[in-house]
Amino acid sequence: MIRQPLTAAERLQLLNTRAAALRDYDAAMERIARCAPAGEAEFAAVAAAEEHLRAAELAEGAYFDRLPRAVMSCCPFDNRPLVRTFDPYAFDGPWWRPDADPQELPSCPHFCLVRAAVRLNESAERLDCPSSNAGPNAPYVNPRLLNQPGMIAVLSELSMAAGHAVVVIAYFAPRRPPAQNLAASWPRGVYLYTTALGQHRWRLDDAERDFNLRPWLEQRKLRWCEPDANNERLSADPPDRCPYLASPDPRPSAAATSNHRPD
Repeated sequence: MIRQPLTAAERLQLLNTRAAALRDYDAAMERIARCAPAGEAEFAAVAAAEEHLRAAELAEGAYFDRLPRAVMSCCPFDNRPLVRTFDPYAFDGPWWRPDADPQELPSCPHFCLVRAAVRLNESAERLDCPSSNAGPNAPYVNPRLLNQPGMIAVLSELSMAAGHAVVVIAYFAPRRPPAQNLAASWPRGVYLYTTALGQHRWRLDDAERDFNLRPWLEQRKLRWCEPDANNERLSADPPDRCPYLASPDPRPSAAATSNHRPD
């Protein structure tokens, strides 16, 4: 049975339930530290801590299970839409954690990864954003990725609540490069991957950003989805018609500069 995506109210209720359960878990862990070892009080506090942790895990699981799925891009090789989970309501959800690993629908074989830039609504109050990996406020490309054979990046836009917007940069290739040549998908900050030899590796995602999009557009290494087409169709307009050329200064957004992390 397909569950309906979370509404803003349902999301808030799940996050409040999770936060309360984590507070109760922390309190139970403090009680355990004060209990005599192997006594009834300790056993009761351990049981309570386990119950609170399960409640937090259930609320978080329901949140991830019912996250909206958005069409984020369109493959330039087979025109298939790229559909991925997304939390469009606010930046305080677990989806925005750098270590989150939501379940994604299968993508086309050409898809490599997504990056993004977050344009905060300037009229909104400054947000306490829990993710330091939300990205800058102007679209960019990663030269190391785009210089790989056949790689094409596609720009698109997603709307968020409170007037914020996300510019998605999705990377596609005719033949997906080896895992070690790619990078983490937004908004993750650490890239975990497995090589062809089965070796597990990781690295911090601090790749170079190039905010000068025009040369990449002229080389046809960078394309964009048509506005008002639900990111399901690529534009055939010439490079100078790209709506992402007129971008704000590439200063980090409030989302990108906050040092606060969620529980």
